[in-house]
Amino acid sequence: MKNKKISWFLLPAVLCIWGVIGWKVYAAIGDDETVAVNENELHVTPDRAPAIPDTYNLLLDYRDPFLDKPVPVKMPKKNSSTPIPPKIEKKETVVAVWPVLRYAGLVKQSKDGKLVGFLHVNGVSHFVKSADVIDELVIGKVWSDSVEVRRGKERRVITK
Repeated sequence: MKNKKISWFLLPAVLCIWGVIGWKVYAAIGDDETVAVNENELHVTPDRAPAIPDTYNLLLDYRDPFLDKPVPVKMPKKNSSTPIPPKIEKKETVVAVWPVLRYAGLVKQSKDGKLVGFLHVNGVSHFVKSADVIDELVIGKVWSDSVEVRRGKERRVITK
């Protein structure tokens, strides 16, 4: 060690820096103070301003560009009571759940040498060709990399 003076200066500096870091970590972990809150002094502000009723009026007495004359418009009278929202009819939509389909590809039959598709429907394997019906599924065209499947009016192409 050539410069002992620098070493004697740097050693306390390093110890001080690590001491400050250790103290900050200890203070952050060790302080779990409970803060007393006086309930009388607690004021809560609302997140949003109160809703302002709609005060806009549409002026619909402009000239009709197709008839070249103003169109009389009857404006609804304002009621002091709250407006009744329009009734919305909910249509129930039935979503047909498709089974889990996985296409494995073409297979050559050993009996007659014809090519048929190998399709897994909900984990059950089937050999399929055009116009076959499996659990409400109608098989369309069969290709080497995909197969066309129809269910009712829906049509899907299942790929490998």
